[in-house]
Amino acid sequence: MWSDDMVSRLAEGTGVPTGEEQDLRQILVAMQHSLTQIDGKIDSLSYRMNRMTERLDKHAERLDQSERRVSELLGRTTFPDLFVVERAHCSLAARLPPGAPPRPLIASLLNNRAWDAALRRARELKTLQYEGMVVSLYPDFTLQVQEVRRQFIAGKKQLRELRLEYRMLYPAKLTTKSLLNSSNVE
Repeated sequence: MWSDDMVSRLAEGTGVPTGEEQDLRQILVAMQHSLTQIDGKIDSLSYRMNRMTERLDKHAERLDQSERRVSELLGRTTFPDLFVVERAHCSLAARLPPGAPPRPLIASLLNNRAWDAALRRARELKTLQYEGMVVSLYPDFTLQVQEVRRQFIAGKKQLRELRLEYRMLYPAKLTTKSLLNSSNVE
């Protein structure tokens, strides 16, 4: 299909291109464009896979210093050199009145090693406290987990009305205690 002469002229960029050569150049440009797009998608997916999201319950809402606060909570020697908080926000719940405990802080760490080190250190310490408040770490608090947890809102409201104790366990499990026995609902 391709003659040696055509290939050499394309490689050198010499000679007057024929209609077939022009078609081949257009195909080549389109393929290079597609490869660039695919390369960008691969980079994006690998970046997302390496990013871990954590939820820090009852953490103070001072987000401008989130990296320093997380490293203070778990100890400065816990993290590798590349400890970076990608983003942190408190947008999952409405702002509470003054004097109430702060809203949960959602923080994304860019480095898997940092996240593994954080979980390992949290297990060693057993109870994490920051400024007198207990802090909980959750390895994945994605949109899907949040949606499953939202399904329990009506049930939690009924339990509060009945004045029954309950707890939400990670990732999405509602636990209640009664005088007869305790039960778990997933």
